[in-house]
Amino acid sequence: FSSRRRHTRFKCDWSSDVCSSDLGKDAVREQSVAYKEKKVYFCCGNCKAAYEKEPTKFTNKANWQLAQTRQYVQTKCPLSGGALNKEQTTEIGGVKVAFCCGDCKGKAAAATGDDQVALAFSDEAFAKAFEPRQNQNKKKKAE
Repeated sequence: FSSRRRHTRFKCDWSSDVCSSDLGKDAVREQSVAYKEKKVYFCCGNCKAAYEKEPTKFTNKANWQLAQTRQYVQTKCPLSGGALNKEQTTEIGGVKVAFCCGDCKGKAAAATGDDQVALAFSDEAFAKAFEPRQNQNKKKKAE
């Protein structure tokens, strides 16, 4: 058994209630679960178990991580479902999120913490705005 763990390039931000580690510890590939035909990652078995026990409690963070890890890409405004205006962006939890207009951007920029994450990454917003990134091998086979 190797003591080396394969770290990802992103941080675990699941729950301070269940993890003895500080929030923001490196996530590891060995601690992952399937989600929306992709994967979400955790720093330890405690975070993974908490997610598996109550996955709906962590939906917004799971969707956020899919965007953060670029497994999903943004195609529309998460609030209106409208076309993106590249000049109307804000950063939410380290993810650059674009909006259709200044009003939508303003709503997101005015929110903080979990409320801000929910505006862009709730299931409803995520379904409007994000699509799974196509695997390069699948794209080539389709051509």
